Amino acid sequence: MVKILVVDDEVDVETLIMQKFRRKVHRKEWEFTFSRNGEEALEVLHENHSVIDIVLSDINMPKMDGLTLLQKIGEEGFDLRTIVVSAYSDIDNIRTAMNNGAFDFITKPINFQDMELTIQRSYQNLNQMREALRSRDDLLVLKKELNLAHKIQKSILPQDFHIHKSSDIHAFMTPAKEVGGDFYDFFQLDTDHVAFLVADVSGKGVPASLFAMANQALIRGMSSGLSISTGELLSKINDKCCENNENCMFITIFLGILNTTSGEIVYTNAGHTPPVLIDTDGQCSLLPLTEDVPLGISEGEKFAEKTATLKPQDTIFIYTDGVTEAMNADGEEYGEERLLVELASQAGKPLPELDDHVYRKVLEFANGVQQFDDLTYLSLRYLGPS
Repeated sequence: MVKILVVDDEVDVETLIMQKFRRKVHRKEWEFTFSRNGEEALEVLHENHSVIDIVLSDINMPKMDGLTLLQKIGEEGFDLRTIVVSAYSDIDNIRTAMNNGAFDFITKPINFQDMELTIQRSYQNLNQMREALRSRDDLLVLKKELNLAHKIQKSILPQDFHIHKSSDIHAFMTPAKEVGGDFYDFFQLDTDHVAFLVADVSGKGVPASLFAMANQALIRGMSSGLSISTGELLSKINDKCCENNENCMFITIFLGILNTTSGEIVYTNAGHTPPVLIDTDGQCSLLPLTEDVPLGISEGEKFAEKTATLKPQDTIFIYTDGVTEAMNADGEEYGEERLLVELASQAGKPLPELDDHVYRKVLEFANGVQQFDDLTYLSLRYLGPS
């Protein structure tokens, strides 16, 4: 229902309007309220400021004329549309009214067909503006919620990198959107073993981030009291991922367990990019894959294990494909070869410097092109038996 406030000091206006638009009033399409001057109209607006949609006002009235009323409406910021009614000979006042915020005007003597069309057009414009403001408010609320989700996701990722005296660890994750589906983690299993992982959930945005956070918590929870077996742990996590997975989301993951005394790593690579082993001479090599499928695809999967031994000062660099698949304006990917060159150049550097160097090189390569995948990596350097 369109709520219309008519402001006019002529006594027969109310009767005339109600007669001309009686069908719309009867069908509850339009509802009219009448005032004799600007002061009365302001009182009505103050009492019904969230109800009135259209103000249809004469210009020449006692106590407060239509131009002053328009000025007051503008100053107080009422959410409505105003239409002025005046003789065409009074064009200067009409022009002033339009400059003061009137949406449209009607000339006297009134053509009621023209009045109906003008009211409909004004109400349509008002609705479009209200919808735009609602969309803007919804967007602001969504942005606040996404910023909060970003902070929550970031707070879940461990930031204290002093996990064990036998090793240095540093990790980094930046989502392509406010939140992402990548995550990393590391934690101590017992006095001699440290678990570390990097994972990439299929998809992007909020669904991927929720799936990622749930499975990060699941991995930590299920690793407690488990024997030192990456394959066994991922088999259990995989079965959980397959439960109620209606959206068919999956996770690629590299999970390793470091023996802090011997430097041996037991690991499983479930569909993830192969980590890079950087030795003290700057030689880079890829860790062999275990050729396992990502988690969440098929229930009952068994996951294999491989081992590698780190010498003191050897570094393992684990990353998601957002690094090597970063793209520039020519559609060229950053690629594995560039990554290996940059990692070799940073052999022996402190891990934060190594990670920052890779990040800067990827950004330089992309040269401002918006990326569609998260950037995540974890570096672990074995220092020797503690």
